[in-house]
Amino acid sequence: MKRTLIIILTLILLAAASLTAFFIVKDKQDKIAEKESSQLADYALFSFDADSIKKISIETEDTEYIAEIDDDAQWNMTSTDDFKANSEYFQNVTTYLSTLTAEKDYGEADDEKIALYGLENPIRITASDGTKDYTILVGDPSPTGDVYYIMTGDKSKIYAIDTLYGSVLKTSLTMMKDPMLLPFGDREIASIQLIRDGKTAYDLNYNEEEGLWYLPDEFNKLTTDNTKITSMINIMTRIEAQNFYDEDLEDLSKYGFDKPAAELIVTGLNGVTRKYLFSLYGNETDTYIHVFFNETNQVAAYYTGDCHFINYDYEQFISPQICNVSLNGITGLDFTFEGRSDSFDVNTEADEVKMNGKSLSDFASNTTNSFSVFYSALSALEFSGLDTSATPELTDPILKAVFHFADEPDKTVELVERDDSSCYIFIDGNYTGAYIDKDSFNGKNTLDFFYDSFLVDVEE
Repeated sequence: MKRTLIIILTLILLAAASLTAFFIVKDKQDKIAEKESSQLADYALFSFDADSIKKISIETEDTEYIAEIDDDAQWNMTSTDDFKANSEYFQNVTTYLSTLTAEKDYGEADDEKIALYGLENPIRITASDGTKDYTILVGDPSPTGDVYYIMTGDKSKIYAIDTLYGSVLKTSLTMMKDPMLLPFGDREIASIQLIRDGKTAYDLNYNEEEGLWYLPDEFNKLTTDNTKITSMINIMTRIEAQNFYDEDLEDLSKYGFDKPAAELIVTGLNGVTRKYLFSLYGNETDTYIHVFFNETNQVAAYYTGDCHFINYDYEQFISPQICNVSLNGITGLDFTFEGRSDSFDVNTEADEVKMNGKSLSDFASNTTNSFSVFYSALSALEFSGLDTSATPELTDPILKAVFHFADEPDKTVELVERDDSSCYIFIDGNYTGAYIDKDSFNGKNTLDFFYDSFLVDVEE
């Protein structure tokens, strides 16, 4: 009996000890959880709706920059007209701030810590929704570069935030500036003019109603290649600056803009015009080209390869084919070349071609095929270059092709000797501003060769 009582008392004591240990451990765990919860709350630096922010102030050591959002959700600089805001950057600032969380803290700030963590002259960013301000002070990155040291406007501690956010919030003037060359989208441009060596290299104008680009009237007999123009614009509207330099340049010779490589004038459908000077300045011209913005006197560097359009001429925007008439689209052809004239009647529905009134089927079996090859060579003739300063007369053409159509006026192409190696191109009696090298239609596997081959088949 006495032994049983001892066992019971022992068990009671063990249970009490276990219960006491449980409460001690639980209390410790509760305190740890409470500390962690308090730390999590402390590390949650901001919590607000990013879309509610209407104004952002960025203060550097000597300047304050202010941007405000408009009704189209675009950020605009309101403190300066020297540059256009990088709207995407300011939106990123609001997004990153809205849920910013610290990685760790370094305790209460004092003069020693403030100096140690680069917070003596920090970048000060204040985002405002019109009622409440949210402020962050951004100092240096850590020696390892994995975090940035910061403080907030309503807390006295120094914190570390991930470098992903810190590298954006540690702003610079370059980050705030819109990096785009043009302030227009690819469907918002009305005209583009490029001047090189004091002369217009090209002048392109958009007809909004037709949705087509046009060259000056002097080229109206040639075909404008709209695809090439829109491809160029797609590039121009996406070019981004790689660096910014002088913000209010007065001496154009500093970067060679007194003798620019080119001048670009672009007008938007909204009537706004922007002018730029391009200069191949410095020792890295293969990589970078300097651009001067006439509106703001800003200088920026862009990749030279992105700005190849400054080397273009009208030739880049003209379809190279002179005739460019499908055999299926004509009813007839009058062709004069090398002192011989022939007339062809074409009936593609009946699959019949007559030469001087006689069906090609009456000639050798391969005559129809050789005619198609000859016609393809004629249709594929391409101009070799432009000579818009010339004023040739339409006399003694060495080649003349008159294309007849069912429901359209005839199209006449004539080549008049320019010199020993080339000919001026006339279409419908008007000089086109273009010329063609004689080698393009004289020699093996050219129009001359295939026309002679066709005639041989006819005469067999």
